[in-house]
Amino acid sequence: MRFKVRRLGWGAAMAQGWDKALIVAVSFVLLAFTQINPADIILGTVLLGFLIYR
Repeated sequence: MRFKVRRLGWGAAMAQGWDKALIVAVSFVLLAFTQINPADIILGTVLLGFLIYR
């Protein structure tokens, strides 16, 4: 699977997907450093994604 990062460069590739990278980073921090139920984090991420991308 190729993501065209080499052709675009890291800056341009991240500029196109910054919102997805932010969701992944926040989810990782919540899963790694809190006692929140992972199912709640997944449901919250689904709801946030629905609100942003609908």
